[in-house]
Amino acid sequence: MPVDFSLICATHCKLREATEQGQFRSDLYYRINGLTVQFPALRERTDFDLLTQRLLLDLNPQRSIHVAADLLESLRQHPWPGNLRQYASALRTASAMLEPHEVCIDWPHLSDDLLQELRAPVQPVTLLSATQAAQSQPVESVQSLQELSHIAMRQALAACDGNVSQAARQLGISRQTLYRISKRGSFTSLKGTF
Repeated sequence: MPVDFSLICATHCKLREATEQGQFRSDLYYRINGLTVQFPALRERTDFDLLTQRLLLDLNPQRSIHVAADLLESLRQHPWPGNLRQYASALRTASAMLEPHEVCIDWPHLSDDLLQELRAPVQPVTLLSATQAAQSQPVESVQSLQELSHIAMRQALAACDGNVSQAARQLGISRQTLYRISKRGSFTSLKGTF
């Protein structure tokens, strides 16, 4: 019996690398590999607030529910390794915790696990630790204070798994300052190695 269908796959793994390392079958990779679309992480999306409103509307079509401003900012900065599905699940849980008369999701409505993740202290990157990182390199390789600041930026971004907002908070600067400094340096991307 002939079958004609289209297959759409989603993964958080880098299948090409997994195939090259023998962790994913190459014949299967080449059969399913067609158009590859990469979506940005939720914390990198510019439409996070609109996305939140849409998810809440889909979850609660009869109620006009919103998220408290300070909580929304924390949710925006969260890494969300499960991306949209994880975020939608968190909003679904928080919505279920609302009393019938409540329309604002706030901190008490969150699951204990998410609450703990959001309130985990951020470990600051100090100038001393950046200096120590610079000292581990040959003296001639660290040429300026600017280069030392770039080392601190790399270290902060690595400690924050590429989360620019969190790294900026650790360094005590704004996201815009972090972007501006990175444009002056040899950074190719704030998300990857630079």
